Amino acid sequence: MARRFAAEGAAVTIADVLREEGESLAAELGPPTTLHTLDVTSSSSTVARRPAA
Repeated sequence: MARRFAAEGAAVTIADVLREEGESLAAELGPPTTLHTLDVTSSSSTVARRPAA
């Protein structure tokens, strides 16, 4: 899905626990793709990624 969005010109954000795989996909998609390491099983990881209210 991310590849399709990027192909249409969308800015894609990848959130994944697998950093190396995420970096590889981000490099493939190119700018303005961003990567955030995120472990949904860790509350501290998900809270750190939540935008401020």
